[in-house]
Amino acid sequence: MPLIMEAELHAVGDYSIDVVHRRIDEGLRAELVAFWTGQGAIADPAEAWRRADEVVCVARDAAGAIAAVNSVYAGDFRAAGDRHYFYRQFARPQDRRLRLGVAMLRRAVDCLRAEYRTGDAVKGIVLVAENPKLSRKSGRRLLAWLGWTSLGKGPRGFDLWRIGFERPQSPAPP
Repeated sequence: MPLIMEAELHAVGDYSIDVVHRRIDEGLRAELVAFWTGQGAIADPAEAWRRADEVVCVARDAAGAIAAVNSVYAGDFRAAGDRHYFYRQFARPQDRRLRLGVAMLRRAVDCLRAEYRTGDAVKGIVLVAENPKLSRKSGRRLLAWLGWTSLGKGPRGFDLWRIGFERPQSPAPP
């Protein structure tokens, strides 16, 4: 599999990826609601309206239509107070491509990590691999290569992955 270079994270093939986290205006919100409800991803327009505030990245096709979105919500992970973002991603069936999905994931991680400050309540991102392709050997290798740590199976039987916001400390010079 070819590596995705940093320059490709803003454009992947015919897709552009925009980071919109915490910058959702009413026009984009209405577009997201139409996207999710039209694709059958979220049936309830009120829930789609609420969830628009959780969107991190929007991918658009060459015509400018929304092709994929990712979002996160904060919640307790392993114990009360162990706050993490839980990652979700949805793409139209015709736009489900590995390169686009990986680029969306990387852009979201980069954005959320850049917003992190030492002492913040949310310490990382958890990915519940509901997509069976991510539970294959190749999917697990890809997530590990991207820096995610496998946490085994969750209570619903899906693979769990975590990536933290903390950066390893560089050793002090001698």
